[in-house]
Amino acid sequence: MSQQQHILVVDDMVTSTKMMTVMLRRANYQVTAFNKPMEALEWLKVPANHPDLIVTDLNMPDVDGIQLVQYTRKMEGLATIPILILSAETDKNRVLASLKAGANDYMLKPVRGPDLVQRVEKLLSSVSADVPGQSAGQSVAVAVFSFRGGVGTTSVAVNLAMAFRQLWGKETVLFDLSSQNAHAALWLGLKAEKTLANFAASNPPNLSDADVSSLLLAHDSGLKVLPAPAFAYDSAKITDALVAQAWAHLKKMFSFVVVDAGSSVTPAAYAAMTRCKKTILLIAPEKGSVVAAKNAISLATQLKYDASNILPVVNKLVAEGGLSDKAVADAIGREIETVIPHDAVGFAEAINSGTPFIEANPMAEASMAIAKLAYKFSPDGLKLDVPEDASVLLKEVQKQMA
Repeated sequence: MSQQQHILVVDDMVTSTKMMTVMLRRANYQVTAFNKPMEALEWLKVPANHPDLIVTDLNMPDVDGIQLVQYTRKMEGLATIPILILSAETDKNRVLASLKAGANDYMLKPVRGPDLVQRVEKLLSSVSADVPGQSAGQSVAVAVFSFRGGVGTTSVAVNLAMAFRQLWGKETVLFDLSSQNAHAALWLGLKAEKTLANFAASNPPNLSDADVSSLLLAHDSGLKVLPAPAFAYDSAKITDALVAQAWAHLKKMFSFVVVDAGSSVTPAAYAAMTRCKKTILLIAPEKGSVVAAKNAISLATQLKYDASNILPVVNKLVAEGGLSDKAVADAIGREIETVIPHDAVGFAEAINSGTPFIEANPMAEASMAIAKLAYKFSPDGLKLDVPEDASVLLKEVQKQMA
């Protein structure tokens, strides 16, 4: 790393703080350690001391890990700092309480050096206040992209967004940044009166919450859509700076953000993808799409985009024939995350009715494949705190993934 990142370690056991300090310093991190939580909190009150991440034990005298997280979240400048809780406890309620208090992740003791470093690296790369990779308030952002049109990018993005909405009932937005086929609103039976392009004349852009809210379209399900312009000429007006400003508002307003990134690496689409937890690379099982996928992965490397965030997904556009899943995986040199089964009739009827396929036919194989992806991307805290009146879709997904 070009600059040492600073980690605060808090644990009442001296041996634990010493061990973790050695582990993290070997990985080129700057480490400050405290054995008394109150001393750590006093140290945190000084803005110049603010670290990039906090690792804290759960069970400590005077102030435990949950309380430390709560106090930290109330401090100015530390509301979104990544916090990792460590404990030997496996009690579900304690884990859940840690996450609800504002911790980003939970790790069981004893910890191995490589595992701790890997978890720290993951948190630092995916959670920061206002830079790519962050969705504030532990919200989740996922992009759907293909380097070749006509493979179902919009259909998958629409249904993935609806899956999040149906699984958890939380505020979800579909951000359409497809520059050539802006159909997300159309697929939901909605019509855009204005888009981000309407604010492009402002230089630099100065979007308010009200500006972003004025663009949002509401589907009957409660799903919101931030639509793209109907014409590529207007889409070209949407800059990466405009997307960054819109993103700052969306991540405050929504628990889940799904981006339809289309099939072109525009500055706007790339700005959104770099801010997403994962990017689904959609591939049809045919040669042209596979070649396009290989090119997309190669371009990501050139752009220094984190390749581990790219998840290849095969979309079966035809009932029979086409390349096998193994052939696709071998060709692109990556494992396939999942396969969306063929259901052309179901998707076509869903598009024509303005009702997403996963809403109309939640138990269909294609719907379940997309719902499982949404579940996999969802925060662990939600999975631990499933309400008794959970949706049929959530219960079925959990049953199949058990």
